[in-house]
Amino acid sequence: MPREVSAAGKRKIESSLRKEIVLPASASVLRPCLRWNLHYQNVQPPPGFLARVAADSQKYARARSDYIHPLYGPSGEVLTMDWAADHSHHRGIYWAWPKVMLDGQTGDLHALQRVFARPVGKPATSDGEQAASIEAANDWLWEDRTPIVHEKVQIRAEMAGPHGRRIDLTLIPSASTSTARSNGTPSPKNLSTTPSLRHPELSRILAFSREIM
Repeated sequence: MPREVSAAGKRKIESSLRKEIVLPASASVLRPCLRWNLHYQNVQPPPGFLARVAADSQKYARARSDYIHPLYGPSGEVLTMDWAADHSHHRGIYWAWPKVMLDGQTGDLHALQRVFARPVGKPATSDGEQAASIEAANDWLWEDRTPIVHEKVQIRAEMAGPHGRRIDLTLIPSASTSTARSNGTPSPKNLSTTPSLRHPELSRILAFSREIM
């Protein structure tokens, strides 16, 4: 359970490399809503994690960034998982093409093979009475070096109501090089938004939508 803090004089968006949206649970208490891992040094495997991963799957246990974890329910319960030993590339809620091609070669942002999303620039934040949002940019780096796609993302979280909370993601990717290709036309059917969940009733707690331009 996340620590509750006084709402008096406190912004709804925490200032850190791991951007965290915090929304009021009541007039006097704030609770975390979600953490977007925009980590310039990347999120590393926990100590001892690789020892629990099968030898032929350890290549997927890569440092990662640009994903949501933890995502909290309105009561403060953690709804997502990270670093699962049987699917070590799964990471909270993330968005990634499973097939990215450059000059005839293939990478996989979903499985963290050859292509990685890394933050660039300074995130912009805003908050209001009913919602808070974060906007940031990432580059998809081929072999973690060469930018091939520039991605703009906005995450907007509303205050919880009687039936849950709405969180909207707006994703705007654009190719940085004419030789980069995804698996088909950039559209929702080709976007892998694969949540790694620990809560069986997530769909009743969270309304999730996505938009690609």
